[in-house]
Amino acid sequence: MEKLLLLYLSSVAFTGLCEGAGVLPAGPLNVSVGGTIVFTTTLSPDVSIQYVDWRFNENNYITYSNETGNFTEPAYEGRISLMPSTGSLELRNVTFNDAGPYQVLIEPKNERVLTGGTRLQVYAPISDAVLNASRIEMLEFSGPVNLSISSTGSSRSFNWQNNSQSVLTNERVRITEDGAVLTVLNVTRYDQGPFSCLVNNPVSNTRTNEVTLFISYGPENVTLTTPSQEYYAAGSTVNMSCLADSRPATYFWFVDGNQLSDSGPELQLVDIQLNQDGNYSCQVFNNQTLRNETTQPVAVRVLERISQVSITASPANQLLEGSMINLTCEASGSIFTRRWRKDGAELSVDENMALHELDSVLSFRSMNTTYEGNYSCAVGNPVGMEEASYVLKIQWPSHSSCSAGCIAGIVIACVVVVVAAACVTFCLCKKRQRQKTSSATIADNSKYSEREGQDNAAFSSSQGKMELQYSEISFQANNRSGPPAWRAPAPNQTNYAEVVVDGSSAPSSSPSPPSYAETLKRKQEALQSMHYAQHRKK
Repeated sequence: MEKLLLLYLSSVAFTGLCEGAGVLPAGPLNVSVGGTIVFTTTLSPDVSIQYVDWRFNENNYITYSNETGNFTEPAYEGRISLMPSTGSLELRNVTFNDAGPYQVLIEPKNERVLTGGTRLQVYAPISDAVLNASRIEMLEFSGPVNLSISSTGSSRSFNWQNNSQSVLTNERVRITEDGAVLTVLNVTRYDQGPFSCLVNNPVSNTRTNEVTLFISYGPENVTLTTPSQEYYAAGSTVNMSCLADSRPATYFWFVDGNQLSDSGPELQLVDIQLNQDGNYSCQVFNNQTLRNETTQPVAVRVLERISQVSITASPANQLLEGSMINLTCEASGSIFTRRWRKDGAELSVDENMALHELDSVLSFRSMNTTYEGNYSCAVGNPVGMEEASYVLKIQWPSHSSCSAGCIAGIVIACVVVVVAAACVTFCLCKKRQRQKTSSATIADNSKYSEREGQDNAAFSSSQGKMELQYSEISFQANNRSGPPAWRAPAPNQTNYAEVVVDGSSAPSSSPSPPSYAETLKRKQEALQSMHYAQHRKK
């Protein structure tokens, strides 16, 4: 009788019970088929329970318990466990038939009756999710392509991703078949993936394999990158890169329009030489789209380093005041500029100076002490610079030296002396010959000689000898204004000398002596007169 009363009261209590009300959590509760679920009440284990009643779908008893014992429906034998301290229920080996509403009635000792309800949902877990594509290779702006998923499980949902980013539908992208199929119309380079999909339901999830589409496009935006410099020193290394938006891409390199053997997006010129100077370009070819594009040429200028810089003076050994002097700056290498400095400061060129021959020659029209100093020449190009210096100093002549006019006078005088000596030698030889032939008659002509000497009284000695003498003439180097020195004649001698300058006889205040030819002529006339007189005596 008491048992029937409790069953009646519990039936009244379950009527109209809402889900999630009372001592059970809000539902639904999810479980995979074959899994285990625990319906946990909110009661504390300290509460003393004297009666518990669990039902499925309100009228189907599962189990109940009171102070006299427990009762379990045969369909749940071995699949359930009741926890007396809290009234919670564990259900094992769940099947799809276990899905539905569950209710509980709990009567604590000396307290009012507590109730609760919730709903159980049973799902098949997701498995064997595979992603497939209708085709893999295609050209840009062609299509469509379909990506589809095959999988097992119940209540599936699909989250599509392209390169880890969620796929959003638009006029080109569509998702159909409850989310299992993704269709892309007019594919672009941004649709190549990789594509994948996360398949899930409330009790499980799994990710498909990745699929990457090979979409051919380009070439576009082909650029050639080099270091920022334009000039390179011979022997250095130059690296160039060719960039392009193209898939696939084949690279060709050219210099001044001639194809090189190198290929690939990188070109490295090791130990570059002058013959590799030129304009470099890169061409990209796509063997799928059958298109190509070539970069603008990039100039690579190879220069020799500056070396062997030197300054020479011309004339080298006659840096005299008032003379014209050239300083020549020479160097080896690729010469771009020459910069002259004097005593460490920039050279200021005045009207007496000139730079010519591409600034390699510095000329001084008239040298003076103002231009003495340390001159330097810096020779450079974009890859380097070298410098040389030269100390310019005037060479002053010593006091005993002659000027150029003095030296010329000495040379002329030496020539005159040599010619005069030759004439004297010739005359002496002739004289000796005459003395041999006329030695017997010279004594008889002494009166004539005395008379002849009287005619040349200004130039003969008191003894009246007719021997002709020549004086020595010497020029002193430092005596620029005085007349040539005259060496005095020996005693008892008549000396004759004739000095001719520029072809004319030098003026003299004393009477001019007879020439040698005149003297001979007078002797011949005297001899003839003597022979004529002797002939008449006979």
